Amino acid sequence: MAEESKMERGLLVQPLLEGSGNSNNNEEDMMSTAGKSSSPVEATSAAVIFSTFVAVCGSFSYGCALSYSSPAESGIMEDLHLSIASYSMFGSVMEVGGMIGALFCGRITAVLGRKYTMWLSQVFSTIGWLAIALAKNDWWLVTGRLSIGFGVGFVTYVVPIYVAEIAPKEHRGSFSYASQVSFSYIFPTISIVKPKE
Repeated sequence: MAEESKMERGLLVQPLLEGSGNSNNNEEDMMSTAGKSSSPVEATSAAVIFSTFVAVCGSFSYGCALSYSSPAESGIMEDLHLSIASYSMFGSVMEVGGMIGALFCGRITAVLGRKYTMWLSQVFSTIGWLAIALAKNDWWLVTGRLSIGFGVGFVTYVVPIYVAEIAPKEHRGSFSYASQVSFSYIFPTISIVKPKE
């Protein structure tokens, strides 16, 4: 029973703000201190908060990737002399990469684990952004956007599961919601910001 309770707490090893009168670090004291806390900051360890923040950055990169093509359209088309059809391909190929990435993400997560799958998703995203930044023609743009799509397919599967697993059960909903907030509010913000022409 104690082992199950320990697993339910996630990474809640030691409260962020401990009581000053108790210096004994046995498991019963830590559990009673965590149970009596009145605020989320006290009951949640710094490791859980930081781990959630890092994982949610994957959702942030998804929002940036999804909304990037609209404000950058005129600049990219002018710099690389692209047609509307070529730019449309660039704008839509990320979803194809996302579908392919989502097909394989479950198996990859089972083999590598959640943390390493998040790392792999960011490797794909980094390669994709570098390909877009250094693009000399439309195929580099499409290849980069496809690579970002693979990363996005991984992120949409693994981040919510990882965050739900590490969060304490009392705060699991609010921690899981952070991923959606990151995507939902960043996407419209970046979409409405247009560069000067």
